[in-house]
Amino acid sequence: MCREKSTSCNDDGDVAINNDDDDDDDDDDDDDDDDDDDDDDDDDNDDNSTSILLAYFSIQRTGFFMQVILQELLVTFP
Repeated sequence: MCREKSTSCNDDGDVAINNDDDDDDDDDDDDDDDDDDDDDDDDDNDDNSTSILLAYFSIQRTGFFMQVILQELLVTFP
């Protein structure tokens, strides 16, 4: 039987189930997720820049060691 003012009743007098509040909460959560996605994109760009810099310095370091090895080979075998 439907007696409370906060619930809605159908034609038979039974309590009607109202899921509208749950749907509104889900919509709000989806909006928050969209904002988080934008922040993740910025992080991805930072990660890419860091990866490029690490690769650059790794190549520089490899080139330096190759130069040292070649100099040692030239000294050893003129």
